[in-house]
Amino acid sequence: MLAVEALVGALCSGQCNLYASLAWTERAQRLPIVKHFILDPKRRVVQTDLLSWGRWAGTVGCREIARTQVRHLLVLTSFAGIDISFGEGPPTFFETRVLDGLDELDCLEASTWEDAMAGHEAVTERWSGWADAARGATERALADR
Repeated sequence: MLAVEALVGALCSGQCNLYASLAWTERAQRLPIVKHFILDPKRRVVQTDLLSWGRWAGTVGCREIARTQVRHLLVLTSFAGIDISFGEGPPTFFETRVLDGLDELDCLEASTWEDAMAGHEAVTERWSGWADAARGATERALADR
């Protein structure tokens, strides 16, 4: 509690009122404590301390586990290093995203490496089918001109 109050004091620098400080403190106490995770050599999720996580996360390619180009779309599966479920449901450490430039078109979350890889394959297959159908429709429309 004292650490939260000190943080509130530092952020407010004496310029915000007591009500705002108490409201912020109350919200901060409800936030889940972030735990850090890495993948061991057998691709299992292992909880670790912040310093070890930082060293691991700084290694090249440690978080990206699969990447597939589907026409102009990118299917990217990565390991988050934290539980991205934030306490809502089972722990989730992996996510597969379908990207079109800066736009995220789809996202699938998983708890294990195996589920993440299966999800990557399923999402790639689904969006490959969509891309093929879209290309076919475009080709037909151009042929009808």
